[in-house]
Amino acid sequence: MANYSKWLPLYESDDSARKANGLTNYVLGRGIGADSNTVLVALIMADTAKAKAFGASPALKEKMKQGGVIGAPLSVNYTEAVWRDTSTNSMSTRVIVTHKVKDWDAWKKEFDSHKQTRMDAGLVDRSVGHSIDDTHNVVVVFAISDMAKAKAFMSSKDLKDKMAAAGVTGPPSIFYYTVAKKY
Repeated sequence: MANYSKWLPLYESDDSARKANGLTNYVLGRGIGADSNTVLVALIMADTAKAKAFGASPALKEKMKQGGVIGAPLSVNYTEAVWRDTSTNSMSTRVIVTHKVKDWDAWKKEFDSHKQTRMDAGLVDRSVGHSIDDTHNVVVVFAISDMAKAKAFMSSKDLKDKMAAAGVTGPPSIFYYTVAKKY
């Protein structure tokens, strides 16, 4: 988007449209550094069909255009959170990682076995899930306690090897952001 400050009031003024389509605000995130005008909008959905119809609606596209959104969203994920940490966490720096896997259960077993290594790298599990339409599309959110350690880990051979063992196919999509607002 061209300007976060212009977009935010317009986004918030459209809450009734989201609610009418079974969506509830959860978290807004802003990209870090050069990505500061890239936003992550996390919503909780009560009705998948309504949410998908709303996401594809001309009215939403027009509202996004009015808010200064440039082009199509980078990604839209309709995710089932298999696990979500609902505790209070004061760390506002986060990373969302998405990738494809051969088998959800095999991936999850490897992921769970690597928790201490992630924690040592400054990453705290916040949410683990997969696409509601395809368990091969994995979405993981981490809070970051140490950005230098986290970035080093994200590009490490250890993680690359663990991902290969877990059946990850192709490179992950990684987006670092700060929590701008929790609802």
